[in-house]
Amino acid sequence: MDNDHRFTRRRAAKLASDAVAFSCDCPSGRVILFYQYLSAARRATLAAAGPSHNNGWVYRMAEEQETLARRWDLTGKIRVAPEGLNITLGGTDAAITRYVGYMVQHPWLAPERAETGPQLYPLCDVNDPDDAESLPIPPLTPPFRTEAERRRHLFFKPSPGCAHVFDTLSVKVVPELCPLGRPDLAARDMNDRQHRLDPPAFHRALQEARAATHAEPGSPETVVLDARNYYESRIGHFADAVCPPLRKFSALPEYLRERREELRGKRVLTYCTGGVRCEKLTSFITQDLFDKGEEGVAGVWMLDGGIHNYLDWARTLSETTPSEVTSLPPNSLFLGRNYVFDARQSLALPSAIPVASCQRCRAPVDRYLKCDGRGCHLLLLLCDRCRQLKSVEVSAEATDRVALASKVNLESSGRQSPNVPRPVTAEVSFSDDPDGTGLAHYCCPECYAYHIAPPDRRPPKRSLCLCERRRHERARNSSLTPSSPDEAAATWA
Repeated sequence: MDNDHRFTRRRAAKLASDAVAFSCDCPSGRVILFYQYLSAARRATLAAAGPSHNNGWVYRMAEEQETLARRWDLTGKIRVAPEGLNITLGGTDAAITRYVGYMVQHPWLAPERAETGPQLYPLCDVNDPDDAESLPIPPLTPPFRTEAERRRHLFFKPSPGCAHVFDTLSVKVVPELCPLGRPDLAARDMNDRQHRLDPPAFHRALQEARAATHAEPGSPETVVLDARNYYESRIGHFADAVCPPLRKFSALPEYLRERREELRGKRVLTYCTGGVRCEKLTSFITQDLFDKGEEGVAGVWMLDGGIHNYLDWARTLSETTPSEVTSLPPNSLFLGRNYVFDARQSLALPSAIPVASCQRCRAPVDRYLKCDGRGCHLLLLLCDRCRQLKSVEVSAEATDRVALASKVNLESSGRQSPNVPRPVTAEVSFSDDPDGTGLAHYCCPECYAYHIAPPDRRPPKRSLCLCERRRHERARNSSLTPSSPDEAAATWA
């Protein structure tokens, strides 16, 4: 198609990254998060209804999604692949409900419409205001009048927000919805409920696993596996979960292969933000982690709807059901905050307390800022006090990495792990400081040295900084054993 390049180019400028903070005056708004994996039969039907050359039917969907989002001033991230959709969008209440009203009838989401043929595609002319605005507006928040409305809420996962939580609209055609590095690996059938646990069932499974582990200490029979990246689990995770120190989802298969003996014969409970990563991960564990004919895991289940729907359930339960009349306690087994990929940064229950610590003073903190190092953008945890404390006095001439690392104290301080580099806070000129604070923050001395080095002293290509090299070391040496709170704090201090 003529628009192929438009849907495959880089989302952000080189060396740029997404915002982790925002402010706006919107009176109300909403963010939705949903995905849909297509069965082989559904893909064949949709491909027959649209251009089949070079996956033209996929690009057609991307073009339609871009038109829809721009018609209703939505921002966010839309990913379209031959295997399905993965979409996060923000906008006004009216815009989001109009969009949902369109999508609930769409052949990519509604099997019965896909089977009736291409005449139902598209559903309306989104460029015609009268036609587009005639779509029904489905309720997305309680109370729900029907079971269908409740299921729609669970599927689209609305949360408070607006169009300003994203910098722009990004629509891309990708090989995989989540880059596991296995586009050939089919996700499990989304209509198969056997491998999914809704939030109450997942909660009970966690309670049973914890009780069994406490009754018989040693090797647990159930492994609770966090499918997310380390910076997500760092500020929030389920109790007793294994949180791999990985930065990319695509690194998880190799990480698990190297530790598959620790999984053999075990029950695996896995979770992620909204469920889309677990769909592929559960398929990988059951289909590809072990050789055919050998013993694998005893079973693998995912949290249906992810952390988002679990927190939504826990919040609703605590608000509507007295603890003395239910077998499920209102207190959540998810600790901390749920990281989200927009400028809101994270969501949590009102009762949530930080599980992470400031990387300098170890005070509780759960709000990230980004490394100001050129092209780095690693997420840092600094409390309000440490964000304002200049930690280094280094002249512009002192740009040698080894000399600077020696000048900035990397030794153990209190309970600080000596293997974890400490962030650097230094003064910057006003022109380099968009916030006007006069201070910039760097994840480690190497990032600071690289940033202040004259262009002729910088390597032509940015290499892994000290933080990332140490994280790779931790990943090589870690096991599938949950860390105690003190161990986790030392690892990610």
